Amino acid sequence: MTCGPVGQGRFSIFRLVVYFTHTASLSLSLSNQKRKTVSRVVFIIHIKETNTFISTTTENPPRFPSDSLLFLSNKFQSIFRIAEILIFSAMNLFGFLLFLTLSSIASAYEKFDSHLLPRPLILEYPNNIEIRFKESDEDLQLLCSSWRFAVETNNLTPWKTIPSECAGFVKDYMTGKAYNFDLEMVSREAGIYARSIELVGDGNDVWIFDIDETLLSNLPYYADHGYGLEVFDGHEFDKWVEKGLAPAIESSLKLYEEVLGLGFKVFLLTGRSERHRSVTVENLRNAGFQNWDELLLRNLEDLGKSATIFKSERRNEMVKEGYRILGNSGDQWSDLLGYTVSNRSFKLPNPMYYIP
Repeated sequence: MTCGPVGQGRFSIFRLVVYFTHTASLSLSLSNQKRKTVSRVVFIIHIKETNTFISTTTENPPRFPSDSLLFLSNKFQSIFRIAEILIFSAMNLFGFLLFLTLSSIASAYEKFDSHLLPRPLILEYPNNIEIRFKESDEDLQLLCSSWRFAVETNNLTPWKTIPSECAGFVKDYMTGKAYNFDLEMVSREAGIYARSIELVGDGNDVWIFDIDETLLSNLPYYADHGYGLEVFDGHEFDKWVEKGLAPAIESSLKLYEEVLGLGFKVFLLTGRSERHRSVTVENLRNAGFQNWDELLLRNLEDLGKSATIFKSERRNEMVKEGYRILGNSGDQWSDLLGYTVSNRSFKLPNPMYYIP
């Protein structure tokens, strides 16, 4: 392929640009079969005054007569033809440069491996969520377990309801095996202690029992009230008490009978009102509790007192009467603490409510 000046015009940059761009565009646009038949394309443009000369050469060039050159004598036609060639060449140049750019990008990533990219989020998100939920569930179980531990060890400030996020935890605990195992553990240890004591034999050795959640279970009532999730409603609870349907806590009934058999006097000390005496007695007997020595309930003058004060006063009266309080069982710390306390106290589990 050759390109050179024609006539007296000089070889210009413009000629070179037109030559290369048109050659590349023509080569790219031809099919593989046509490329084999084309070896070169030459554009030689020479402008001299008003004339334009265009020549095209192929492998089998046609034989033109010497006078077959095309001369355009009209200046307007010459300029129009030049402009047409410029526009066409510029479009081909742009296409060629775009092709080169895309080819460079493709070659740079010719070893691209899609597996090197992060997987789409939709593929991994469910697994992450499952793990996160598992971790969250485990953390919640630990949190609620720690909360219950703080309740049983009296490390919490006074509270009115269980934490809402622990509602399921408390329900599962109270209705599952864990609650019964804990009750049995307390009763077993209390029995071991009771058997270890050598009673004086004068009838003044006393064991105190609370009633609600110690001898009798109010789980049927609390099952309808969120297991402590609702704020305690004394009016509603009194309705339940008046039904007299609270079942016995079996492990406590065994301890109760054992203590009686060992010769202790049994005093029942409860926060229930004196007006509920008859229904309480009936409920206790129907549940299997017999032969207690005293049943102490709140009188009118006791209604405004905290459980801790009320029960401390009652224990103090016992001691003044000459009784020795050797054992005390209750589900609230207010059953056990205060003044004039027992030689040894046994706390039954109860994460459903708190009585100060």
